[in-house]
Amino acid sequence: MAERSIRWGMTVPFPGITLDEHHDLISLIGNLGYDDIWSSEANGADAFTILGAASVLAPRVRLATGIVNTFTRPVGVLAQTSVAMAELSKGNFCLGLGSSTKVMVESWHGISWEKPLAKMRKTILELRELWSGGRLDGGFKLERLPKAPIPIAIGCLGSKMIALAGEVADIALITSTPVSAIGKIREAIQDAQSQAGRSAGSVELAARIWCIPGPEKEALEQARGWLSQLLGAPPYIEFYASHGWGDLLKPAQDAWAARDKALAAELIPESFLREIVVFGEPEEMKTQLRAFAVAGVDTLILAPLCGAEELRELLIALSPSEHQN
Repeated sequence: MAERSIRWGMTVPFPGITLDEHHDLISLIGNLGYDDIWSSEANGADAFTILGAASVLAPRVRLATGIVNTFTRPVGVLAQTSVAMAELSKGNFCLGLGSSTKVMVESWHGISWEKPLAKMRKTILELRELWSGGRLDGGFKLERLPKAPIPIAIGCLGSKMIALAGEVADIALITSTPVSAIGKIREAIQDAQSQAGRSAGSVELAARIWCIPGPEKEALEQARGWLSQLLGAPPYIEFYASHGWGDLLKPAQDAWAARDKALAAELIPESFLREIVVFGEPEEMKTQLRAFAVAGVDTLILAPLCGAEELRELLIALSPSEHQN
């Protein structure tokens, strides 16, 4: 394990488990010593509701959205909800923001997806203005202000968003990232941080890491099916190409473009899967997780992909106390 202090987080909600069935699991997360709970949001549960419950069920744990996008909620709503979450958690809340994708914003919600980088910068500036008691151009002002600054995380893929995180964010959040790319990403964050005149270590690097327990062969096959979906998303294609995976992933991308999803999954190189997903028995998974920490990740956000019957045992086996054994 790296010498610096590492935070251990967990992703919620868990796939295939209803929100009311999360109560005991969230309490367990808190009792096992996990530092963070990060919520995800796509077309299932929203990111804030489960964190409101977690503020009561696991009051010691830092809570964070990972992520909500900057297009589908007006900045005033984001500001209000964040202040409410900060109050509920007694200041232990982080607002994680991302740009999402053109499909999710335009096709799903009918909202124009334009200039995501500029939108992110503007949203953060306006949020901090509102949280400090200021007004938006239309006159909106918060009735309730946070007692302390609310940290902001930026979900990063491209080099420009990574640089923006280094410039203005408190946390840079990466997802589905090859472990070999982390050093380069950390250096880019540090460079942007320095150019902005910020002190070293101002930006925490957090990574969501997919965890699949069980035999290697079955776990890798499950990872193939899941990760193949990313091959149809241009931001991920560009991201992986920028880190040297473009040629190796092209056959799988071509198969996905031809709508042959099974072939696309089959053509994903095993070396790529091993860089992104941790799998196997708990001791093997711990070793793989440590590699992410050694590469430069400050906060490991585990994202289990398994059945409900396996989940509780996995939470216990991968808990921070177990990593000290």
